[in-house]
Amino acid sequence: MAASPEKSIAEMKQLMAAYKEQDPEKLLEMTNKLMTKDKQFQARLLDERNLAWIPKLETAFKEKPSFVAVGAGHLGGKNGVVQLLRKKGYLVTAVKL
Repeated sequence: MAASPEKSIAEMKQLMAAYKEQDPEKLLEMTNKLMTKDKQFQARLLDERNLAWIPKLETAFKEKPSFVAVGAGHLGGKNGVVQLLRKKGYLVTAVKL
């Protein structure tokens, strides 16, 4: 980011636009593009963390109604929080801005 601040600002604006469009797949695609150098790190940062969160979220959901906010890169894809929760039978809706 420090080496190319103009590029980083442009990428952040694109991420923010995709977020406002509520397009988790586009967010994931953009995140993947930004992290192409280290797939193992990406798997640990996103997929493994998402999978680990689901049991914890389910526990929280059983205790009381819950609101969950995650970083944009955690939303999309087959291992994204949205799909993992939907596979478990939860209704997942975006908060309207």
